[in-house]
Amino acid sequence: MAIMLKLPFFRIIGCGIGIAIYFLIYQITEWPNYLYWITFLILMAIGIFSFDKLYHHLSKK
Repeated sequence: MAIMLKLPFFRIIGCGIGIAIYFLIYQITEWPNYLYWITFLILMAIGIFSFDKLYHHLSKK
């Protein structure tokens, strides 16, 4: 592969996607502030976890 597979690189991508989805939700909805924090934390965890799994899947090949 042209790009060396590095785990932190994949985690940053997952984090960025989580932040982008969070801002879309923030612009569309009108929730109380605590729901935004919970949504942000859940999206960060899902984004980082999924790209971590993708990294391990791609590095096995």
